[in-house]
Amino acid sequence: MKVLIWTKNIPLINKGGPNGYCYNIKSYLDEHPCDEIDFYPGSKCCDSVEVSAQTDNSQNKSLKRKIYNFIKKNNFLFFLLTIYALFFKKNHLSDEDKSLLQKYDFVHVHGSYEILSSFLNYKSTKTKVILTTHTPEPLIDEEIERFGMDFLFKIMPCIRNFFLRREIKAYERADLVMFPVAEAREPYANRSFYHKRIFDLIEEKTFYVPTAINHLNEEVRNINLLDKFSIPEKSLKICYIGRHNEIKGYDQLKKIACRTWTKLPNAFFIVGGKEYPLKGLQDSRWIELGWIKTSELLKEIDVFILPNRETYFDIILLEVLRQGVPVVISKTGGNKWFEKKNVAGIHCYDYSDEDGCSRILQEIYTNKINGRISLQKEANIDFFEQNLFMSKYVENYISSLKKFFDYSLQTKS
Repeated sequence: MKVLIWTKNIPLINKGGPNGYCYNIKSYLDEHPCDEIDFYPGSKCCDSVEVSAQTDNSQNKSLKRKIYNFIKKNNFLFFLLTIYALFFKKNHLSDEDKSLLQKYDFVHVHGSYEILSSFLNYKSTKTKVILTTHTPEPLIDEEIERFGMDFLFKIMPCIRNFFLRREIKAYERADLVMFPVAEAREPYANRSFYHKRIFDLIEEKTFYVPTAINHLNEEVRNINLLDKFSIPEKSLKICYIGRHNEIKGYDQLKKIACRTWTKLPNAFFIVGGKEYPLKGLQDSRWIELGWIKTSELLKEIDVFILPNRETYFDIILLEVLRQGVPVVISKTGGNKWFEKKNVAGIHCYDYSDEDGCSRILQEIYTNKINGRISLQKEANIDFFEQNLFMSKYVENYISSLKKFFDYSLQTKS
């Protein structure tokens, strides 16, 4: 049994989404090769600087690139171009790629758009197609929010329904569908009747392998947050890293901060990520850092908060647990899987309960002052090692695929 992870158009960068997901698998397999899993030829792990440099050198002077840059400056035109690329563009595989696929029992694609654009190519081979999606909501909803096109689809909701039905075709066409956990399907089902229905229909070809990451392979430097921002030693440093939008609960985070300050005025909210489209609070205890290296920030904070309105299965949460940081998460989607594990350092609250979240933060501060926080840190590290390290992922992944492979052989015989 052999599977090809299709990363032809996915830069392997250590961040969120399919890029970071595949980056972690590839970097682990580079150190621990296995006969069952291959990546698309030429795939290599790199950082964003290398990727952007490669893109600039090869494309910057081309007419195609100039047209693309012109369209990108117009939000509506760029939205239309993106929708075309995700839902309508047809990719034609080379004879070399088709020959490559013939060597594998499975090809694993990451994104419904990959199947929508290349389905006929995959079906021209004997290779079974595995689909994994990575968005925290249906694909069209993510693009509507990213480009601020809500008004257009509120006027004509039938257009949104058209794209939802089109995305469903990817699930129908895939031979297998893989999610990290069953709860990760919730963001789709909550927002789309079509997704909810298809998940019931494809249950027999759906399997689950929790996302995993690797150990830190470098020394984490100190960034001296306390000195740089004059943060008192006896304060509670609360961290959020991610998109500044409603789906990630950034608006909710601001409400939680205001509630927390009424009881815990020495709480500081330290935020990473681009301050867009939503803006932070105008308060000295709310610190926006922009893009920052996650491991360095996690080293100096007391607690991490993940207030998602909808949750798939966030890689950032795995990075937090890896470093033993206590975490407060909303009971949404994939976060519910963690709630069931009853880990001492993972605290859960109902999404709309800002007061409940604030009380948890106050309890964590009390534990910090009393020197009891170390037990939570140890519990999180232990949970990560046993469940979310990449060796466990590879083991579960191969085991799951072998079951489908063996069943396929039995069916043929």
